Amino acid sequence: MEAIVVNEPGPPEVLHVESYPRPPPKSGEILIEVKAFGLSRSEILARQGHSANARFPQIMGREAVGIVTAGDGTVASGTRVVAMISDLLPEYPGSYAQYTRVPVTHVRRIHPLCKLSWEHLAVFSEMIPTAWNALFRALRLHPDDRLLIRGGTTAIGLAATCIAKRHCSFIACTTRQESRKQLLEGVGANKILIDDGYLSQKIKSEGLEFTKVLDLIGAKTITDSLQCVRPYGIVCLAGTIGGDSTIPDFNPMDAVPSTVSFTTYKSSVEDFRNFPLDVLCHEVETGHLKLPNIRIYFSNQIVEAHRSMEENRAEGKVVVLW
Repeated sequence: MEAIVVNEPGPPEVLHVESYPRPPPKSGEILIEVKAFGLSRSEILARQGHSANARFPQIMGREAVGIVTAGDGTVASGTRVVAMISDLLPEYPGSYAQYTRVPVTHVRRIHPLCKLSWEHLAVFSEMIPTAWNALFRALRLHPDDRLLIRGGTTAIGLAATCIAKRHCSFIACTTRQESRKQLLEGVGANKILIDDGYLSQKIKSEGLEFTKVLDLIGAKTITDSLQCVRPYGIVCLAGTIGGDSTIPDFNPMDAVPSTVSFTTYKSSVEDFRNFPLDVLCHEVETGHLKLPNIRIYFSNQIVEAHRSMEENRAEGKVVVLW
């Protein structure tokens, strides 16, 4: 089979398409013919050598959709599935390959009547379940909520906006660039705020009020995000695209306002297995749920796909087709 292999850390050019042995499934596993996979910011960091569990050579890839071709019979051959691979790496081969093996516990069957294309199905591997679970499991989103999404132009931020606009009363999203406002307007944000790192001051000066905050930036902004929510509100940290993973000199008694709840969300297999996949796929098919922009590349364009994400040119979800 063909696989996209990283032999050493470096720029996008270290990604090479090579011939690789097809991985045989073991007991409790299935073999998937990968039809499409989404790119993740974590894969950029891993390729650069900044990931703690990065090993080389490596077949990366946290997300996959495809067709089951072999296994122990738990999932029939020919079944279309979406797979979560993120917590299996690097012990398992990733999805940057024509075939990958995964435990049956890490796949969801796609409804036989679903007519979504592979590129649309690819967003249900990580982007949609992460956004949905952060909103409804961590933030417990309610129709009366006023939601602030910090990091609105990330793939997760755009997906969260698309999902939340039908489930809360008001959504504000942040961006650092004026040129990205149109992108956020296109997914339904009610208000767009330019984030200079001191967002809480701007919110107070404009008389805005939020009951829930989804922070996708990380340690650089979370202390300020905690000041953006009203009493009894919830702030959820669900991303670290800002780069820093620790908060220096963090004193919770000072940083977390009284009565405000501070939580985090990290994807898990249990949540992946329980988010409403069939319902959300149907909502996309019927037009009730609009997806963010999907930028499509083919496997022989993997270098450009990585470069596009690394340079923040994607403006949506990057999906690679085999």
